[in-house]
Amino acid sequence: MAVVFAMLFRKMSSPSTLITRSHVIKYFSTSSRKKCDATRMTVSNFDTTQLKEAQVKNSEDKKSLNNLYDCISTTVLIWILVSISYSSRDSRSYELYQYIENTFVKPSGMASFSKIQTSTDFYTWLNNTAIMKSFPETNIDSGNTPLHWRERQHIEGGHLFRVGPPRLRQLRIRKGTCHYSYIGTIDCYKTYRSASEDTGSYCFKWSKEKCSQKDALYNYSSPAWTHTSSFDIWGLPTVGHFATYTGGGYIAKLNVNRQVSQKIITELYRNIWIDRETRAVLFEFTLYSPNTNIFTYCIFMVEFPETGGAVPTYSVFPLRVYLHLGPSGVYTLVCEISYVVYLFLFSLHLVHKLLKERRTFFKDTWQIYDLFSAIGGYVTIAMVIVQMVFANKSLDVFRVDKKEFVNFQHIAIWNQVVVMSIGILVFMAILRLLKIFGYTQRIKVLANVFSKAAKDLISFAAFFIFTFISYAALGYLLFGSDIKAYQNVVKAMETLFISILGKSRFSEVEESDPVMAKVYFMLFVSGVVYLMMTIFFAILCAAIDEAHKICSNDSGSELVNNILNKLRRFIGLGNNRSSTEVTPIALIQNPKEVSSNIKTDDYKDAREVLVDIRSFICEAMMLNQRDFTTPSDEKHMKKVRFRC
Repeated sequence: MAVVFAMLFRKMSSPSTLITRSHVIKYFSTSSRKKCDATRMTVSNFDTTQLKEAQVKNSEDKKSLNNLYDCISTTVLIWILVSISYSSRDSRSYELYQYIENTFVKPSGMASFSKIQTSTDFYTWLNNTAIMKSFPETNIDSGNTPLHWRERQHIEGGHLFRVGPPRLRQLRIRKGTCHYSYIGTIDCYKTYRSASEDTGSYCFKWSKEKCSQKDALYNYSSPAWTHTSSFDIWGLPTVGHFATYTGGGYIAKLNVNRQVSQKIITELYRNIWIDRETRAVLFEFTLYSPNTNIFTYCIFMVEFPETGGAVPTYSVFPLRVYLHLGPSGVYTLVCEISYVVYLFLFSLHLVHKLLKERRTFFKDTWQIYDLFSAIGGYVTIAMVIVQMVFANKSLDVFRVDKKEFVNFQHIAIWNQVVVMSIGILVFMAILRLLKIFGYTQRIKVLANVFSKAAKDLISFAAFFIFTFISYAALGYLLFGSDIKAYQNVVKAMETLFISILGKSRFSEVEESDPVMAKVYFMLFVSGVVYLMMTIFFAILCAAIDEAHKICSNDSGSELVNNILNKLRRFIGLGNNRSSTEVTPIALIQNPKEVSSNIKTDDYKDAREVLVDIRSFICEAMMLNQRDFTTPSDEKHMKKVRFRC
């Protein structure tokens, strides 16, 4: 607002349409030659030094103006992309995540998911926590009064709507045989791999005999003994603690009724659905919050490794499917349309430059960068369309049958990929500002530092990686069997990298082996933290010194300062006219005869300029001043005529 008032009420300086010397000399010499048959004056050249300075200043002004336009357009683009990216995220998603965690993972006075250690604990959690929380029948806040059937479609608390029933999905391996010289041939149940996954069809208790029609009819869990492909259920791989599991498996579909769901789980427990060949069991369901317009896909997975025991892990994916609801949705839609229009126009601009410059187009790094930005924009739009198609298909399943499980896994994964793609576009748009501010001295110094240190840093990086991996391998060999942080080489590298940042786990290692822990950390601190970091800083310091010498000899002015000066003059905070002027060496052949030069900075109107020009021309022509007298009567005030 202050800038607007400054622009409206600024003090107006001298008009920019004053008569210049070039116009007066041109028209005076032409008219005088016609009237008195005089020869045209010879005008000497301009000062070459001042002419070069003016040329450089003009080039900088053009670059400054172009950079200002780029800065404004890029800022608007960043605002649009940030608005679109935040439309699929909500600050209340964390509260929703905490509510689901407190309800299913860490419930008060009930079986906790995080404390599951055996398959029996998992069944206990399913019956006493998951089913009870997912299918409430009484209202706890109203004295345990029975709930209406519509209210039973929500989980406990009534805040989240249950989109279809939950389901159980099991991943198994095929039983193999192993031969040992001292033991003989025994049955083996190895690590889960997709190639060794069991995909057969069984009867109850994993019997290979075909189930009778009676058993399949009178048992709720009969479909849970037949393998289902991931292509039939739109399943995607799920990453666990020990392996990555496929999207299919043996599926036990629960019901929308609590009693039926408990009967299904009881049948699975009695028929030993989880045995030694089981490697993972997933409990999946989808929730919807009408108050926040957020869907939540939940996965509670328990892995049963070949070493025994159970390892629970869980994932909660809050996502927004309906993006264009309410005023914020309309604003999001406007931003999306604006970005599509911008991307189309920007693509036309790139195509025009590509056809005009052809091969030279790819010699400019920033033009290639803009090309990849445009391609990324089109890819992101395609991914958004795919996500919308997937969401509509999944919700159509729920509209047709309310008792059918609604798989939101692929939608949650696609939502994460889309948000990541939009985040990359935002990052690329922000990084594009370096093109605008890349002419400043500070950015030049930073670029010169890394360019000077590039060769040394590459050599140092190879040496550092070799040394770092050696220490990580040594830590794995020493402490891998006792400490989780060193259970493999990758975990050891993560632990050591955190130690470089200052967060050490020395006390945990010292409890395992006090002597070797002290020796190991002393060697690591002296060899990596001190020696390697000292070499790294020495390389940077040498590059900084060289870059400082180069930049100290650079006399070029920063374009950002020119932009700021133009903005100050535009809003009336500075002089509207440039202080640098290019003047000719002389207007006649003998420059000594000229006693004064024209200065137009202090004039307030065009009449004073004419008077000064008349005096200058009279002195230069060595003519009588009375021949150049300006008429003083009002009849000739508007038109000035020079007589020879």
